[in-house]
Amino acid sequence: MENQSADSISRILAIVMEILEEIRSLKEHRSVLEGDPMLEFSEVCQMLRQSERQVRRYREQGRLVGFTFGHRRMYLLSEVQEFIRKMRKQGKLETLKDTNL
Repeated sequence: MENQSADSISRILAIVMEILEEIRSLKEHRSVLEGDPMLEFSEVCQMLRQSERQVRRYREQGRLVGFTFGHRRMYLLSEVQEFIRKMRKQGKLETLKDTNL
């Protein structure tokens, strides 16, 4: 019974942390496209905890597309979050277990 309570509290805490992170992100990003915050390339690298080269590989592979805005590569927050979900399911981004999503 205590184990179930601890698991429930952990899940609730994870959800609260996710909501908090999204609120922080919305406060930080004034650039929004149809209600979805836009992230710069460096922010995506930071969020994924991956090198610029690796994030470029993801783009070249079509796994993380983004778009160009002027001369800058931008990504929608929802796209990056979906990428993280897919990578977690494949077990490839385990370092992001409790953060950024």
